[in-house]
Amino acid sequence: MNKRTTLLAAGGDERFVCLCRLLAEKQPCTLYTLGFGERLAAVPGLRNLSQISELRQQPDLLILPLPLSSDGVHLRAPFHDGNPVLLRYLLDLCHRDTLIFCGRADEAFRADCRQRGLMLTDYLDDETFTVKNAAATAEAAVTLACELRPRTLLGSRVLVLGGGRIAKNLCRMLQAYGARVICAARSSEQRVWAALAGAEGVPLDDIREPERIDLVFSTIPRTVFGEAELSRLRRDCLLIELASMPGGIDERAAGQLGLRLVKALSLPGRTVPESAAQWLLELILQKEAEIGGAD
Repeated sequence: MNKRTTLLAAGGDERFVCLCRLLAEKQPCTLYTLGFGERLAAVPGLRNLSQISELRQQPDLLILPLPLSSDGVHLRAPFHDGNPVLLRYLLDLCHRDTLIFCGRADEAFRADCRQRGLMLTDYLDDETFTVKNAAATAEAAVTLACELRPRTLLGSRVLVLGGGRIAKNLCRMLQAYGARVICAARSSEQRVWAALAGAEGVPLDDIREPERIDLVFSTIPRTVFGEAELSRLRRDCLLIELASMPGGIDERAAGQLGLRLVKALSLPGRTVPESAAQWLLELILQKEAEIGGAD
């Protein structure tokens, strides 16, 4: 990245606010921002746009949020105080060598980038970033559970739905707090990893004594815990949803049964935005250097 590089950072949560500050402090480029309202108004070195039409240069780097969108059409920009930003308008700004960075892009957006000949990097396709993000998510989730519950984790029975990176970190951390952890996972490999972390690994359809569970974490982005499963829990069991839409827990059924369900998505952006911003910056600079070197 050099002084001739034009960079547009558009949308995102607090970690992307922190990322823009890092870029302004450390990178010699022309930096435009869109969709942050007044969050970056006082940061020197930034050119804050209120709408896309104000951008007079095609960006060499387009930095977009994690997750990219809530509906597949508009940019996710919680701090934006103007009209919603269409994703396709952002792609219209790009030239053929523009590098695009975003998180959790759907197939339609990926296909649009391919059709235009644009190179897309999804943050969650990078293993280093994803491992760090999963650890931060699990840490924040355990902290959230401690804040919401009137009881200690010591001796509590905790159910973790799923066996991926976040679930593995949850099993390890919860064990350290003295919780009895049951990890319900689809594959036998995931259940073995759970057992190695000290948890009891069981199939999703073989959760024993659900009436004794105190806390449930869901890390599965498809509904696996519906009315039948929820009805067997105690009414004071706390449910925490960590997975992206539609999530592993049936929200409507939980409400009808009087269970408390807390949706805790994108936790690193809320709890450790500075760390997350540093990881994003490292990823962007690494990918830019790799692609530049290949040229």
